[in-house]
Amino acid sequence: MARYLKALAAETRSGPLRALLTRLAEVIWGTLLRHAPFAIARKPTAIEFVEAHADTYLAGLQAAGFDIEGVLEYLRNSPPPARHAGPSLSAHLSVHSDVTARLRRWERSKPGSKPGTATLFRS
Repeated sequence: MARYLKALAAETRSGPLRALLTRLAEVIWGTLLRHAPFAIARKPTAIEFVEAHADTYLAGLQAAGFDIEGVLEYLRNSPPPARHAGPSLSAHLSVHSDVTARLRRWERSKPGSKPGTATLFRS
C-alpha cells in the first residue's frame, strides 16, 4: 500500500494532493516498521547488509557525506541492542497531527463506531 501511494504521488501533479499522498505513504510505512511482526536483524546480518551495499545502494549516501565506514565500525564494535522498541502508534501519529485529526473525524463519522477503534489498515 505504501509503495502504491508513493508511486501514485510521483505521477501526480505537484500540489497538495501529491504532498498528502507522499506523506500518507510515509506514515503507513513508518507504522508498519514500528508495529508489523518483522523480526529484528541479528548483528552479523546488519554488518553484512551494510558491507554488501556500501558501494551500491548506500553509495549515494556516502557521496552526500554519510559516513558508511563509521557506521560499519560502530556496528562491529558495539553490543547488539538489548531490545527492539519503537514509539507506540499513538506517539507516531501525534507527530502527524493532521493525520491524527483526519483519522478521528473518520472514526466519528462511522455509524456505530466506538472511539479509539479506528485502524489504518482494513482487511
